[in-house]
Amino acid sequence: MKVLYIFIVSSFLFCACNLNKETFNLVEFDSKRSNWEALGINSYRFTAKSELNYARMFPVTVTVIPGFEPELTYDREEVENNIDKYQEHLSLLSQGYTFPPFFGSTIDEIFASMRSNLLEYHMTNSIVKIHYNKDYHYPEKYFTNEEGSKGGDVGFIVSYFEVLENNIAK
Repeated sequence: MKVLYIFIVSSFLFCACNLNKETFNLVEFDSKRSNWEALGINSYRFTAKSELNYARMFPVTVTVIPGFEPELTYDREEVENNIDKYQEHLSLLSQGYTFPPFFGSTIDEIFASMRSNLLEYHMTNSIVKIHYNKDYHYPEKYFTNEEGSKGGDVGFIVSYFEVLENNIAK
């Protein structure tokens, strides 16, 4: 009887804990991506920052204008004055990881990289929370925590977004 009681209580606690778990919703993600693409925004500027357990990240502003490489800017004085703290991010930045662990700099590239990462690493044992911008549908806040993994926490937050005046619809 005692074993049955422990089993029932354990099962209840396991189920209760999993009710709060948010897993990756591929249908919603792809829908938001399609909504973003349908807007035809191709000239924009945004500031975002990754949050990783294993490295210090600094905010980066990306300006996207058709026909040009995305322009990346950040507080160079802050980074240079704290070079030891930001060395890992600078190294990743030079490899194309503006917002690690996502490859690329544009919203389209970040969408593609997020999707690829989440599917490739089969995030079924992870808590995945994505908040999409209500007007433009891009991932505004992203958080995942891979259970049982040290250093598995990843965050991404867009703190600023603007459509530039010279936006040309696709």
